Amino acid sequence: MLVALLVACSDPTKVAPAPTIGAIAGTVVSHSIQTPVAGAQVTIMSLSDTAYTALDTTSSGGTFYQNSVPVGLGQFELRHLPTGCDSVLVAGFAVQGGLVDSTTIILPCP
Repeated sequence: MLVALLVACSDPTKVAPAPTIGAIAGTVVSHSIQTPVAGAQVTIMSLSDTAYTALDTTSSGGTFYQNSVPVGLGQFELRHLPTGCDSVLVAGFAVQGGLVDSTTIILPCP
């Protein structure tokens, strides 16, 4: 009888909610010489959750990674760029729930 009661209480039409966070992995590359840019400061801002901001610095291989990024659109602000680049570069991104989205940011400078 307990089994029948538990089966009657479950609702097969309910679907688990979609993940509300994902992750972003990126590489910053110089356009002119196609080499990774180390030491660039990357600010990651969500446009769908304006309370979210994260800061990272590119590794010697020009990469950065941030988990727990809200799903939706966002933008990067890059600072501490190589000589000859603008002082700040802005680039957009999108994050899907439960996934690691990857991007390559190519700096339009030497």
